[in-house]
Amino acid sequence: MTHQARRNSLMRTLVGQVHGTASGDAILPLELLRHLKPSEFNHGHEYHLWQRRQLKILEAGLLQHPSVPIDKSNTFAIHLLEIVLASETKPIDTGKNSDTMRALCNSVVSLSWRTDGFPLNVHLHIALLQSIFDFRDETLVLDEVDELLELMKKTWSTLGINRPIHNMSPDLLCAAHTILAELANDAKKPDREAIYVRMLASVLASMQGRAEKRLLRYHDNFHRGTVGQIENLLPLALLALKILGEYVSITEGGLERGATKVVMDSTGDRVDHYIRSSVKNAFTNIIESGNLRTEDSDGNDLGETGALLQLAKEAEDLALRERECFSPILKRWHSIAAGVATVTFHQCYGAVLKQYLAETGTLKNHTVDVLQRAGNLEKVLVQMVVEASAECDDGGKGIVREMIPYEVDSIILRQLRLWIQEKINKGKECYLRAKESENLYLHTWNPKSKSEPYAQSAVELMRNAKDTVDDFFEIPIGITDDLVHDLADGLQQLFREYTTFVASCGARHSYLPTLPPLKRCNSDSKFSKLWKKASPCTVAVEDVQQINGSNEGHHPRPSTSRGTQRLHIRLNTLHYLVSYIHSLDKTLSLSPKIVPVLLTL
Repeated sequence: MTHQARRNSLMRTLVGQVHGTASGDAILPLELLRHLKPSEFNHGHEYHLWQRRQLKILEAGLLQHPSVPIDKSNTFAIHLLEIVLASETKPIDTGKNSDTMRALCNSVVSLSWRTDGFPLNVHLHIALLQSIFDFRDETLVLDEVDELLELMKKTWSTLGINRPIHNMSPDLLCAAHTILAELANDAKKPDREAIYVRMLASVLASMQGRAEKRLLRYHDNFHRGTVGQIENLLPLALLALKILGEYVSITEGGLERGATKVVMDSTGDRVDHYIRSSVKNAFTNIIESGNLRTEDSDGNDLGETGALLQLAKEAEDLALRERECFSPILKRWHSIAAGVATVTFHQCYGAVLKQYLAETGTLKNHTVDVLQRAGNLEKVLVQMVVEASAECDDGGKGIVREMIPYEVDSIILRQLRLWIQEKINKGKECYLRAKESENLYLHTWNPKSKSEPYAQSAVELMRNAKDTVDDFFEIPIGITDDLVHDLADGLQQLFREYTTFVASCGARHSYLPTLPPLKRCNSDSKFSKLWKKASPCTVAVEDVQQINGSNEGHHPRPSTSRGTQRLHIRLNTLHYLVSYIHSLDKTLSLSPKIVPVLLTL
C-alpha cells in the first residue's frame, strides 16, 4: 500500500466516527495493524515491537480502562486478551485471510462502544509523565525534563487534558483534607453508633496507611517536580492519625481483630519518624543499587575502599538535596526537620564506617583516605545541623548530642601507633633470628661478602628499619613530632638490644694470645705474688693457668684465629649499624613531612 493510500485509509477511519458509535482511540490502532505490513519496517524485530505497542493500547483502552466496565466472562474480551498474550512471543498474522486478524477486528469493534477514550487518555498521560524519570534510578528525573514536559503539553488538546486535570492529584488531597476536618467534628459526637465507628476506623486506617507508606519513603515517591505534593499528603496522614487516636475508641469495637493499631504521636514525633525512616531507606538504596564506584581515576580497583569513598560523596549530595528540597516543606510540621535528616545521614554512614574499620585491621594508606573523607563529611553534616537548629530553644544541643563523633583523628592516631608497634615487632623478629643464627658456638658470624664484611642479620635489621621509616612518611597524614619520637624510641630500643647481643658474643680467651709456660715460678713464688699486685691486666694468673690448662695438648692459636676473625666481623657490623643509624636519625629529624605542633598558651 502506498503512503497516500494508507493516509486515505486512516482519514476514512477517523471520519467514520462522526456518529460516535466507536472510539477513534480504539479503532486507530486496529487500522494501523491492518494496513502497515512487516515489509515497511527495517527488520522483523522492529515490526514485532511496534505491533505489541498497538495491541497494548487496545488492551489498555478496551480491557483495563473502559468507560463502561466489562464482565470478565465477555467472549470478545477473552479473545482480545488471548491475542495480546499470543503476540508476546511472536507477531500475529495481520493478513486479510487471517483468522487471528478477523477475531481481533470483531473483538475491537464489539468492545469499542464501552469506551469514550477519556480513561485511556488519562492513562496515556500518566505513562508520559512517568517517562520523565530515569529508568535506572526512579528517584531521578532526566536532564531533558523541561523539554519533555513541553512536548507533553502539546498532547493535552488531543488527549482532552488541561492544567486543572493535570493538577488534580494535589487538589483531591486538599479536598480530602477538608472532608476529614468535617469528619473529625462528627467523630466527637457522643452518640456514635457502633457501625459508624467500625466504618470510620476502617476508612481512616486505610487512608492513613496508604499516606504513610509514601511518606515513610518520600525520597522514592517525591521528586523535584512533585515534592510539593507532600504539603497535601502530610496533613492528610496526620489528621487521619489524630482522629484515630483521639476519637475512635478501640474499646467500642472501632478496630476489629487484625486491623492496624495506630499509636497516637505528636505531630513532631510522627514527622520525625517519617524523616528518619525515609533517610535510612534512601541511604540503603545507595548501597544496594550497585552503582558505587570501586575504581580510582586511573582505573585501579579499590574494592571496599573505593565504594566507601563514593558512598561518602553520595551521602553528602543526598543530605544537600534533603536540605534544599524536602526540609523547607517538612519544617512546617517539625522545626528541626533538616537537623533530624542530617543526623540520620551521619548515623548511617557512621555504622558503615565502623564495620569497615573492624574488618580492615591495621592502618593502611587507603584506610587513611576513607577516614579523612569521613572527617570531611562529618564537618559538612555538623555545619548543616548547626544551621538547621540555630532557632531552637536549646540551640540545637539535643539534636547535636545524637551525633556520635567519628573521632577520625583519634582513630588515625591510635591506628598509627599500632602500626609503629607492628613494625617494631617485625624488627624484633629479625633480632631474634640473629640470636639463633649469629652465634659464636655455631660459627655463623660470617660476612655478607668480601666487599661487605659485616653480618647479614645487621643488613636485614637495617633494611627493615629503613623500610619502616620510608613507609612511615608515606602515610598521607600530618606526621607530628611525638609520632616521630614514638618510632625513634622503638627503633632505638631495637638497636640497643642488637648491639648488646653483638658485644656479648665470644669469650676473652678466644682473642688473647696464649702465654708461654713459666719455668721457674709457681703459684706460691714471690714473683707470682708481685705480678698479682703490679699487673694492670684484668686477666688473673689463675685465668692464665686455666687458659693454659684448657689448651693442654692443643696447638697455640695464631694471631688471626677464627675467633679473631669473628671479632672483626662483629666490629664491622657495629660500624655498619652506626653509619646507618646516623642516616635514619637525619631522615627522622629533617623530613619535610613533619608537621610542627603549635603550642597555645
